[in-house]
Amino acid sequence: MKIRTRSKVLSVVIVVALLSLCVTWGLYGRAEEKIQQTAQNRYDSYLLAVELRQSSDDLTRLVRTYVVTGEAAYEDQYFAVLDIRNGKKPRPQAYNRIYWDFVAADGKAPRPDGAAVALQDLMRQAGFTEQEFAKLKEAQANSDGLVNLEVEAMNAVKGIFKDPAGAYTQRAEPNRTLAVQLVHSKQYHLYKAQIMKPVDEFFQLLQARTDAELYAAQRMGALYQALMLASIITVVLGVLWLVVSLWRDILTPLLLLRDRMLALAANRTEDGDRLARRFGSRSDEIGEMARSVQVFQDNARQMDLMRQAQTEDHQARIRQSEQVERLTARFEQGVSTVLDGVVGASSRFEETASVLAANAEETSQQVARVVVATEETSAAVRTAAEAAELLSVSVRGIGEQVTGVSTLAHAASEDADLTNATVQELSETTVRIGHVVGLINEIASQTNLLALNATIEAARAGEAGKGFAVVANEVKNLAHQTARATGEISQQIKAVQVQTRNVVVAIGGIVTRIDEINGIYQTITAAVEEQAAASAQIRDAVTTVARGASMVSDGINAVRAVSQVTGDASQQMLTSAHDLGAESDRLREEVGAFLAAVRPAADAPR
Repeated sequence: MKIRTRSKVLSVVIVVALLSLCVTWGLYGRAEEKIQQTAQNRYDSYLLAVELRQSSDDLTRLVRTYVVTGEAAYEDQYFAVLDIRNGKKPRPQAYNRIYWDFVAADGKAPRPDGAAVALQDLMRQAGFTEQEFAKLKEAQANSDGLVNLEVEAMNAVKGIFKDPAGAYTQRAEPNRTLAVQLVHSKQYHLYKAQIMKPVDEFFQLLQARTDAELYAAQRMGALYQALMLASIITVVLGVLWLVVSLWRDILTPLLLLRDRMLALAANRTEDGDRLARRFGSRSDEIGEMARSVQVFQDNARQMDLMRQAQTEDHQARIRQSEQVERLTARFEQGVSTVLDGVVGASSRFEETASVLAANAEETSQQVARVVVATEETSAAVRTAAEAAELLSVSVRGIGEQVTGVSTLAHAASEDADLTNATVQELSETTVRIGHVVGLINEIASQTNLLALNATIEAARAGEAGKGFAVVANEVKNLAHQTARATGEISQQIKAVQVQTRNVVVAIGGIVTRIDEINGIYQTITAAVEEQAAASAQIRDAVTTVARGASMVSDGINAVRAVSQVTGDASQQMLTSAHDLGAESDRLREEVGAFLAAVRPAADAPR
């Protein structure tokens, strides 16, 4: 149930309970007033009933006092009691209190008179029933004998007696003894009892009626009191339910959600799923807020993973850049060493070629001298032998240098292949980095979309969602910054890819140059082999010359041919040596350009 719906239901219950409390409070107040009125009416009715009995006793006391004393004041008081009771004379104030005893003592009224109201009228105003009045009428009907007896006694005091017709017309001497006997006779008490019996029954009826009315009023008051207590308990329980619900279902989750949002603001994403499991299943606003906080929690974790991935990627790029620098330095050192070796070998190769050319020239001169002077054949043979030996030594030296140069060229080719593989790996790494950047850009787009959705949900939540709107704007700004950063990284990676392609092209040129150098080395090797063959022929020629003069001409011709070939080979060796030096310088320039292009590209992603 929604908190709003629950609050409405609870508010309606409390309002209904309050209205019920107000109504029952009013009814209870009226019931209390009714009880008080009933009790007061009961008391007043009892006073009126007591007044009736008291007036009867007062009449008895006054008539007896009169017949004994004969004072007219007591007779006047006697008839005053009757007139007040019948409403013929004003009724003294607070007549229920002691009155005639004070009047009998000094003849003065203790209190002033009020309005003239008959006792029965007061009883009707007090709500006496007809049944009760019937008892009073019965008592009044039974009072005729007593009244006649009292009248007879008072007339006897005056000396007035009844005639045979029953009228008081006869006069004689007052007879107080008769009067006293009449008001104290058994017949008087019998008449008195006949009057008091219906009065006693009247008291019983009055008591029963007033008790029933008071009991009914008290029961109604108790009912209204119970309803009022039930309303109070309902209001108290409703308020307690409201307080407990507010604390347990609203304030406590809001405090936990606030702490969770503060933790997210502080980049603490631990222990967030427990809050989502606790409140996320609720269907009210707290559940919606918990699920929104879970979205922020997931986004924060995703952002942490992205930052961690960016950090790892940055460290990987740093390690890769360091590896590229190491490989570049190694390549530069290796190429420099190879180039230095090639330059040294070419210098030595050039020196050897110069020596070979000098030897060839010397051989030609020797041949000329042999032609000019045969007598110098022996000396020429020895000279030729020495030259042949020197030539053989030179050829062996040239062969060793060519072998060293070939080894260095092969090592340079392997280093170039290794560099080419490294650059290819660098190119593939930049492609993978491009894919990672694309993934980061896609995550940034999704984060931006989630931030937009969170902003919309926060706008729907109104005042309660303002904090979420601020967090959503921060997440959206972070997503925009991530997108810009990934764009810049993509541009740098594209620049690295362009430089990598240039490096690949440059290394291809280096490999081509090294292959050309290998071809030249093969040519030099062939020339050295030819020189070795020529040296063998010279040795054979010297041997032949030593064996016989007949073979001198053939040997000289062979020496001349070999000298020619040696001269050509020496010239070719000089040319190759110059070309090798030029190619070495060009290779050094290409390697320097490659390293100058690779270093900025390797440092760019940092």
